[in-house]
Amino acid sequence: MTLESLLVAGSLDGRLATERADVVGAAVASATAKVVRCAQKDAVNARRRYLNDNLYPVDMIGVVHNASIKVMVAAIVDPGFAGYYDGATDTIYVNAASAPDRLRVTLAQEFGHWYDLKVSRWRAGCDRPVRSAYMSPEDVYAGEFAACFLMPGRLVRKLRSHGATVNNLAGNFGVPEDSVMHRLNSLGLID
Repeated sequence: MTLESLLVAGSLDGRLATERADVVGAAVASATAKVVRCAQKDAVNARRRYLNDNLYPVDMIGVVHNASIKVMVAAIVDPGFAGYYDGATDTIYVNAASAPDRLRVTLAQEFGHWYDLKVSRWRAGCDRPVRSAYMSPEDVYAGEFAACFLMPGRLVRKLRSHGATVNNLAGNFGVPEDSVMHRLNSLGLID
């Protein structure tokens, strides 16, 4: 084999690998988008079912109480641990060291895991995405569910159109600024 033929063969293998990666990436993105849409729809339905009012910030303790979910607040040494939903005991465990705004998001995400397992039928209506290196489909669902549950799109758009800043929105919804940024991004409202 000549050097030229090896280079051509190598570049062909590289192009095929790139094309395969592009196809897999597109499939994951498409499947993830379906999970996100299901989470958005489920969050709207959950708001109707479990919220007693439309006051903000959302009282997540009241929400999980309405859903008959137990909450255990624990002093956890690992600062990276925010929360966990135990489906066997219907209990949400949260880190006592969490700031109130972070705790609200954690409770909403774990409530999303509960809703996913106990109420939602998103798995029947959505193709299950390929597990990414970053997040499982369940975590994608729970994260989007929490964002939509705590910060309804219609209200975020309205407040943003009236000049609300990220800091204003974080204060209104009682969530950290990074959660607001995630929501603004998912709504296509990042400046």
